[in-house]
Amino acid sequence: MKPLVVQAVESVADGIRTFVLGPVDGGLLPAFVPGSHLVVHCGAGRRNAYSLTGSGAASHEYRISVLLKPESDRGGSEWMHRLAVGDRITVDGPRSAFPPVATARHHLLIAGGIGVTPLLSHA
Repeated sequence: MKPLVVQAVESVADGIRTFVLGPVDGGLLPAFVPGSHLVVHCGAGRRNAYSLTGSGAASHEYRISVLLKPESDRGGSEWMHRLAVGDRITVDGPRSAFPPVATARHHLLIAGGIGVTPLLSHA
């Protein structure tokens, strides 16, 4: 587990916020491969995985986008949407269940629903 601080919050579409997270101590973060995610500890023992966006080369920040799901019984997205700049959170990761193969000559990327976000990073 590692603590991060919310550096920026931006509403990017109806019900979707992008969070820029950085190291509390101002140091560097571990790099990640496209398609990776962070597991955010969302209070009261809850944890939600959110896809990291971007190439993974910016080692000073992580970016995730979260769709507000008020009807969810878990409440992770509501917890995330209450975060403000300066708030501290705890995360696990980054980790990837399907890293891209850099030596492959061709890739076929097919996704739907929440699977679109990590595949956009692959693309």
